[in-house]
Amino acid sequence: MAAWVFLALALAPPAPETAPTLTLVWHDSTRQFPAAGLGRLAEEVEALFRENGLSVTFHPAADQENLRRIPEPRVNAIVLPGESGRFGVPPNTMAAAHGEKGGKYSIFVFYPGVRRTLGHRDGQTSPRHLAELTRALARIVAHEVVHVLAPESGHAESGLMSGRLTREELLGDVIDLDGPSLERAASAMKEWGSATGSSKFPIPAAPLRSIVGPEVQPPWPFVR
Repeated sequence: MAAWVFLALALAPPAPETAPTLTLVWHDSTRQFPAAGLGRLAEEVEALFRENGLSVTFHPAADQENLRRIPEPRVNAIVLPGESGRFGVPPNTMAAAHGEKGGKYSIFVFYPGVRRTLGHRDGQTSPRHLAELTRALARIVAHEVVHVLAPESGHAESGLMSGRLTREELLGDVIDLDGPSLERAASAMKEWGSATGSSKFPIPAAPLRSIVGPEVQPPWPFVR
């Protein structure tokens, strides 16, 4: 009997390779995004990836936190209070991902560009404005995470990976992640999983990728 059991185990197919959980570390040292919305932002980000079969955990970085204790794979999302000019990206850029082969990738979120695309005036923090910012930021950051995972895939014709997202697309009930981008991202996650514990990205180098809002000229179409 024992021999038959051993034979059955030997012939059993290997367990499928599983992708690791990526930790998205949110850095907002200047407190641009209201702390009251962080829980909802985490839910939006994690749900968007979960719906596409990927596992991402949102982690707001605390002051003086030792980020090395957060296991790999992880990627930083850094919120900036200023414009994107010094990064050499187009006007109205809302976020960009940049990195080098064998090194760290980072996501930069240009907060004024996000608010401008949504048509928000400075200082508007009503529950509606916060809800809009939360959904928009979740989709913008998810767009850049896919660039980090699959930098060679570029932009898609439409959906989440479009190179230009409007207010309507950022706030719509659903937004699609195209098949090729999803396949490349899932493949990179599995490859990254085989190098768990490494501080390096086992994915190819690519130029900076950014996402821009529509070209809007003053006066901005503010939401009232």
